Amino acid sequence: MYIGRVGAAGVVASAVIFACDGRIEAPSTTRAPDDASLDGSSGPADLDAASPSDAEAGLDAGASAFTWSTLAPLTVPRTDLGAAVIDGKIYAIGGYSGSLLSRVDAYDPATHAWERRADLHTARRSFAVGAIDGKIYVAAGMAFTDYNAVTWLTSTEVFNPAANTWTERAPCPIATDGNNVWGNRFVGGGVMNGLLYVVAFDANSTTMRNAMYVYDPVGDTWSTNKAGAFGSAQFGAATLGSQLYVYASPYFDPPPGQLWSWEPSSETWIIRGTLPPWKAAFLSFAGKLYTFGGVTGTAGEPVLSNAVNEYDPATAKWTQRGAISVARESAAAVETGGHVYVIGGTVGLVPSDVVEEGTPP
Repeated sequence: MYIGRVGAAGVVASAVIFACDGRIEAPSTTRAPDDASLDGSSGPADLDAASPSDAEAGLDAGASAFTWSTLAPLTVPRTDLGAAVIDGKIYAIGGYSGSLLSRVDAYDPATHAWERRADLHTARRSFAVGAIDGKIYVAAGMAFTDYNAVTWLTSTEVFNPAANTWTERAPCPIATDGNNVWGNRFVGGGVMNGLLYVVAFDANSTTMRNAMYVYDPVGDTWSTNKAGAFGSAQFGAATLGSQLYVYASPYFDPPPGQLWSWEPSSETWIIRGTLPPWKAAFLSFAGKLYTFGGVTGTAGEPVLSNAVNEYDPATAKWTQRGAISVARESAAAVETGGHVYVIGGTVGLVPSDVVEEGTPP
């Protein structure tokens, strides 16, 4: 767990290889924080919605990586959603909009229109999602509207866009017991090499505080693999080359978040460095990694960010590369047709319907 006030965030210049059976000890949360949440129950603190235009602390500033335009808004505002691309169409999946969502909508960049698709069987937020062989897979995540009554999910579903159907598959072997208060467990993940990866943190586990589960759609089977010592973090995941990158964001404490990479061939986790924003949308694009928006500031005075930050694996360095139009956190990001899309998220404590398209120079 990260404790203390944010200072200038440096970058780890040389990679540090961690023994992945180690654990970061973090006390379990016995109740959610006392700040007002989206529905009036206990939950994360409200945020100053200011959009800082200065470079993030400790980062070099570079030219903008994208020119941004605002597209047709989401039919339903949502945060903690999943997103994936099939045949050039962008799917906004699940999430939260004042109530838990099973709704799925698809955006066609050619017609600039959203179309409703078949709902998930199980409504969920903050889950693993990715596209494999023309289908979308989702797994695990959370189901809640009250931060003190969280249901941890294990179900896996696959979407066939041609048939417009979701089908149940083998459940993720992640445990469902433990403290049902938000902050005690986080789940995220993505796709690499035809497999769906789920990374998890569990504050109440005595045997596997950090874990990774791997789903093979061919055999409809799950396996368990070692995970980095992420600690108490929320996760974004992106694939770049032969590695799965995980951006682990602290959930109550101030940044920095940590960037990790997983190399399947050597079964090695490497910590790549730190970055000021947390709860940012995370994406790989054109050989680089990007975060969009997120939260900066301190635990007592969090501030929404609109910054676009770029990580170059060749130099192991983060650079600020412009800004999205609307500062927000917990958005989703995808790439299709050589453009990036930042979808939904939260502004203050209000789910957002904003969709922005980033066009590279």
